[in-house]
Amino acid sequence: MKMKLIKILTMGLAVMIFLGAGQYIFAKTTRTIGDYDTIVPGVGTWYSPAIEKANGSNGVNHNTSIGGGKTLLTAIAYGNNRITDEYALTPRSRVLIPYHTGENISGRKVRLQLNTPWNVLVDVEAHGTWSPDSED
Repeated sequence: MKMKLIKILTMGLAVMIFLGAGQYIFAKTTRTIGDYDTIVPGVGTWYSPAIEKANGSNGVNHNTSIGGGKTLLTAIAYGNNRITDEYALTPRSRVLIPYHTGENISGRKVRLQLNTPWNVLVDVEAHGTWSPDSED
C-alpha cells in the first residue's frame, strides 16, 4: 500500500514537472504579431511600439496597403539603432527581414521602422502586421 502511494505521488510529480517545462518552453517560443495603421512622415521615420523577440528567426513585415501606391523602406530597430538592413516595402507585400550577423536579441524588445525614401516628400499612410519572428 505504501509503495503504491509513493509510486502514484512520484508519477504525479513527474507529470507536473513535464507540464510545467512544456509551458515554459512554449511561452518562450511563441511569436508576437504587432499591427500598424500609421502615417509615415515625408523624409522621416516612424517606429512601432516595441515587442519582444522570441527566437532566432528572421523578422517579417506583411503590408496590406500603402497610400498612393508608394514604396516605403522597412527595417527592425533595437531602441533607435537599426539591427537589420532596410528593405523595399511595396503595397500588399510580405518582406522577410534578416538580422545582422552577431545580433543576439532574443528576449529583448524591438521595433519596426518605416521610412520614406529620399525622393518622397509627402506623408504616406501605411497598414499591415509585423513580427520580429517569422514562422519560416
